Amino acid sequence: MPHPTLSWQPTGLPVEAHLPTIGQHIRDGRLVLLAEPGAGKSTLVPLEAANVSRGRTLLLEPRRLAARATASRLAQLIGEPLGKTVGLTMRGERRVSAETRIEVMTEAVLTQRLRRDPELEGVETVIFDEFHERNLHSDLGLAMCLEISETLRDDLQLVIMSATIDPEPIARLMGDAPILNLPGRAFPVTTHHQRRPERSQWAGAVADAVSRAMSGSSGDVLVFAPGRREIGQVVGAVRALGLDTSAEIHELHGGMPAAAQASLLREDGQRRIVVATAVAETSITLPRITAVVDGGLSRRAVVDPATGFSSLITRHTTRFAADQRRGRAGRVQEGACFRLWSEEEARLLDDDVPPELVVGDAQSLAVLLADWGDPNAAELPVLDRPPLARMEHARRVLGLLGLFEEDRLTPLGKSVARLPIHPRLGALVLHGAGVGRLQQACEVAALLDDERFPESDDLEAELRRRRRDRPIVERTKQLHSIAERAGSASASKPEQIDLAALLAAAWPDRVAQRREREGSPRFLLAGGGEVELHRSSRLGASSNEFIVVGDGGVVTHAGGTRTIVRLAVPIDRATVLDLCGEHVTNDDVVEWDRRTSDVRAERQRRLGSIVFHREPLKKRPVDLAQAALAEGLRIEGLDVLEWRDGDRELRARLNWLHEQQPGEWAPVDDEALLADLEQWLDFSGCTSRSDLRRIRPGQALR
Repeated sequence: MPHPTLSWQPTGLPVEAHLPTIGQHIRDGRLVLLAEPGAGKSTLVPLEAANVSRGRTLLLEPRRLAARATASRLAQLIGEPLGKTVGLTMRGERRVSAETRIEVMTEAVLTQRLRRDPELEGVETVIFDEFHERNLHSDLGLAMCLEISETLRDDLQLVIMSATIDPEPIARLMGDAPILNLPGRAFPVTTHHQRRPERSQWAGAVADAVSRAMSGSSGDVLVFAPGRREIGQVVGAVRALGLDTSAEIHELHGGMPAAAQASLLREDGQRRIVVATAVAETSITLPRITAVVDGGLSRRAVVDPATGFSSLITRHTTRFAADQRRGRAGRVQEGACFRLWSEEEARLLDDDVPPELVVGDAQSLAVLLADWGDPNAAELPVLDRPPLARMEHARRVLGLLGLFEEDRLTPLGKSVARLPIHPRLGALVLHGAGVGRLQQACEVAALLDDERFPESDDLEAELRRRRRDRPIVERTKQLHSIAERAGSASASKPEQIDLAALLAAAWPDRVAQRREREGSPRFLLAGGGEVELHRSSRLGASSNEFIVVGDGGVVTHAGGTRTIVRLAVPIDRATVLDLCGEHVTNDDVVEWDRRTSDVRAERQRRLGSIVFHREPLKKRPVDLAQAALAEGLRIEGLDVLEWRDGDRELRARLNWLHEQQPGEWAPVDDEALLADLEQWLDFSGCTSRSDLRRIRPGQALR
């Protein structure tokens, strides 16, 4: 039985006139749709899709704020309460019914649903909104949908929507899908540049720009700040200026209550100054904006590949984001954009950020791909493939958690994959349930999942201080419910273990040993890489040799990245060996030691990268020792060998001959000889650096 046609009052939005064409493309199965922010694509295309589809339409949004605002707007347009024809699903909230025909959801919900139900039973159309953001779950969700449409669901209809993205690669990925580029509704925007302020003066400079924007326009002013802390700084600086008190000052970010978000979408009321994060670039369209103040900063996720820790760091905005922000000033009438950087600096901006699939959280990706049956995304139709080395490292680390054996999920890994949370949190929660400490594990996981900065790096003290905070209590309940729904009720007889033991047993890769000397702030992680205690650390004054790191923050510097411990708990060596014994190995290691500039050959008792005990090997394996010598030569150079005067003259003549007749004579410069060491240099009988003195390299070249 066909569904009744959804109807709504005309909106006058640019997309509305093109709905018949859009509907036909949806019926045909594929569409790449480009339209400016505010053109009406997020509002009207799902309604059209529902009218031309017999099954449910899923609308994917990259942010919770955008998902809630879009779902509310759709329900309002058709004159119904949210949860009836239009539903909403995201973490901690689900408002759908048997009558739901359009389900708005965050992207991670789709990938989780696809793993449970790869046929997407009852779903006919999937719409990916704001696809230019290239989040991990948008790329993977599209790839999974394309794969099942080739194997299980040839009737699945897919739509990609974006404000600004190169549509050609996406259209090719979707089997040469049609591209529809619709005109938006944009007015000219005058751009004003100024010199970029020092960070300490940034909020005041933004407030000054707001003052100029208020005096030069009559509508609302939209101000872009990188995060909630900076929003608060700007709001305080604006209020300190004593601007027109008739203008209301509002914040806009993903952590706001739904009612506060909805109030900003109203077109009536007093003039407003809205200080927002990047969510206002494309994900949500505010009415009445005629001026934009762009502070020139953005939050970007950065992952330390050595440790696996990630952080949101503040960087200069990209050219793409700056253009999106500027465009917000020209949706209603001619507008103005005030940028806190010079025209010369504008030429130095990055074009855009790499997709999360390439540079993001490899551990989540490893579990998702292995659970899907394609561990390296070798067959999945993706726009960019994740680097193989990152995937292999992630699986090695997760192997210490018991989630992987080589590139396959273990039974524990499969259980974790079914949980709608990060695999690391899932491992902690399931371990807690197994030892009768589910409540404690959920509290710790909730604290570690919280975005707010801790007051100190003492995990135990921070847990005592915040375990009754409303966000922690609510998240703890959610995690407890998730575990129970997965059949992981807490064991009937709780084990007597403390917080350090609970964390070390669940996350043995996060056990860290102090480097070299007592009092050093640097620790080596069992999973690889190094972390540092902050100079204000409560743990730094102790003499603990070992800690378990709950959370770390990545900071950038000229040489790359390093990870600072945010939350950790001390643990003693005996407890580590007792709890992590199954992961402790006895390995024969033969390698070049950079400290002694010689071959090191020893038996090591180790937990990942941490070595508990060493003893020299009585007999060095010759082949491994010679490979280590070759590596040492490549590290330290050929001067380690004993070259005679005649040898150097010989090399000079041979290099001259190579220059004259490159096809007849091979090069014998350092780079060429080091690259081909094993072919020309005879290591016979050599197992240490001192043995290299017996080699006559000049004779080998004759």
